Amino acid sequence: MSGDDEVLAARAAYRRGDWRSAYDGFGRAHDSAELNTDDLSSYGMAAWRLGYGRESIQLCEQAFNRLLAEGDQQYAAMKAVEVALQWFNGGDLTITRVWLNRARRLLEKFPEDQTIAYLLYVDSLLSIYEGRYDAGAQRAEELQEFTSRLNSPGLTALGLTASGLAKIPFARTDEAFADLDEAMMPVLADQVPVDWAGDIYCAVIHECFRLGDLNRMKTWTDAMEKWCQGPDVSASWYGTTC
Repeated sequence: MSGDDEVLAARAAYRRGDWRSAYDGFGRAHDSAELNTDDLSSYGMAAWRLGYGRESIQLCEQAFNRLLAEGDQQYAAMKAVEVALQWFNGGDLTITRVWLNRARRLLEKFPEDQTIAYLLYVDSLLSIYEGRYDAGAQRAEELQEFTSRLNSPGLTALGLTASGLAKIPFARTDEAFADLDEAMMPVLADQVPVDWAGDIYCAVIHECFRLGDLNRMKTWTDAMEKWCQGPDVSASWYGTTC
């Protein structure tokens, strides 16, 4: 198969959620010729969904640098937020903050760009993990105010998740779980992009376990087993967490 055919096949696999075929196809094409920026980004995300974290981050950082060089500030900002989420999930809070700051600077001229919702979500969770609970709550409030102007169930789910997690350090447990329960609805309806849906799922289940709410944990674990059967999810490492 020629390099062009490999890329076309990899793109088709990526669109249908076949992350393994997409990853392998982009990898073979990348070995013989330079991928364009969109394909490099897709290659990185396919790697992430297969659990190849470090390789994914390297590819996504390369895609970010390409986007900056091409002058696509909005797409670069979203890529920076995605990289921030990857570093956050890897437990490196300092590097997460660096990538969020990069995204924030790029978005200064685009105050209504939907990427701001993703930025505020990661910023809220990061602030909570840093022990800056007031800042985490403030970012969650800003996120909910921002998403209230949009008709986007997926972004609303991010706002509810951040709001719920931000309430837990202040012992507002009942309110927190009400928000987290509500956040799960768009996830189960496949209205949230798979990587962000997986993050919501992990956050909700983790808090149920940490706070000893085993009945709620079982409810959401059972529900998420069905979500994990979807083609985009079952082919990824998220499917193995259910």
